[in-house]
Amino acid sequence: MVALQCADDSESVLQGEAFDITDRVDELRYVNLDTLELEIRQDYELDALPLPCTVTIEGVDYRCDEQPEIEFDVPGRYTVMVDAGPRYLKKEFVIENPA
Repeated sequence: MVALQCADDSESVLQGEAFDITDRVDELRYVNLDTLELEIRQDYELDALPLPCTVTIEGVDYRCDEQPEIEFDVPGRYTVMVDAGPRYLKKEFVIENPA
């Protein structure tokens, strides 16, 4: 129970159960700091990344302020990780570059 007591020891002006809203934050939800409400993180696709974002390929971070063109010179399988901040899902995309 939480009670807010006035400085002059008059009666409490607020009472209720205490909880930490950050306990409810996970990979699908975040706290909107403007409204202090729990919101669902937004989804996106590799060809329409939210900007700005950080794209990580083979451990190297690339800051993107405009939509990147992701191409590879060497054949192989590449994991592209994207972090666009708390409003968006952190996602991994696998790109196959054929021989």
